[in-house]
Amino acid sequence: MCPSDSMFEGAPAWPGEETAVRAHDPKDNNPPLEEQILMGFTDEVTRLGYHARISELLASTARVPTELNDELAGKVGDLCKQVRAIEQAVDGVRMKHNRQLLDAQRSLKGKSDGMLAPLLQALAPIRQRLDRFVADQARKAEEARRAAAEAARKAQEEEQRRRDEAAAAGRTEEAHAPMPVIEPAPAPPAPIMRGDLGSTVSARSVWHHEIESVRQLPDRLLKHPRVLEALDKVVAAEIRSGARDIKGVRIWEEKAAAVR
Repeated sequence: MCPSDSMFEGAPAWPGEETAVRAHDPKDNNPPLEEQILMGFTDEVTRLGYHARISELLASTARVPTELNDELAGKVGDLCKQVRAIEQAVDGVRMKHNRQLLDAQRSLKGKSDGMLAPLLQALAPIRQRLDRFVADQARKAEEARRAAAEAARKAQEEEQRRRDEAAAAGRTEEAHAPMPVIEPAPAPPAPIMRGDLGSTVSARSVWHHEIESVRQLPDRLLKHPRVLEALDKVVAAEIRSGARDIKGVRIWEEKAAAVR
C-alpha cells in the first residue's frame, strides 16, 4: 500500500487503488487484442485458401525423387518458386495484421512516454543534485579514512624514531621493547540517508569505460559469442558488397541453385 500523505508540502496525495489499471476482464464480450489479431489472421489465410495451397505443395515435396535430371530439376525449380510465392503471400497477411499490433504498441509507448516526460524531466536535475551531494558525502568519508590512516602512519614513524634515539643513547631495553601496533582511528562510515516513506539513499560505485584500442582487448572479449556474431554480420555485408580479401577471413565460392 502506498501512503496517502504527501511527501512534500503542496503535493497531491497518492491515488487510491481504485485508479489502478485493470487487466483484461474475462467477462468482456471482446477477446484480448492479441487473440483478435490472431483470429483475424487465421480467418484471412483460410478465406484466401492458403492452408489448402500449402497442403498441395507439401504433397508435391513428398513426390520429388531422390535423384534428379534436367527435366526434374526444372520442375523442382517450379516447386521452389511456388513455395516462395505462398511464403510471401502468408507473410504479407501476417505483416498486415501485425501492423495493427505494432501501431497499438507505438501509440501506447508514445502515450506512456508523454505522460511521464514532464515528471522525469523535472526530476532529472534534482537527481543530479542528489548524485552530487552523495558523491560529496562519500568523498568526505574517504578523506576522513585517509586522514586517520595517515595519522596512524605518522604515529608509527614517531615511535620508530623514538626507538632509534633510545638505541643511539644506549637505552637498549627501551630500544628493543616490543613494537606497539598503532591502528588508525575508525573513520566515520559513509552516511545513509533515509526518507519518511522508507527509501534509503547511499553512495554506490558506478564504473564507466571507453575502449581505447580494440587490438589490445583480451581474447575472452574478442572471442565472445556476441562479438563474433556482430563481426560475422559485418563481414557478410562486406562480402556482399564485393570484398574478396579480408585479413583473418577465409572467403570461398560455392554454386547454388538460382530460381527465378
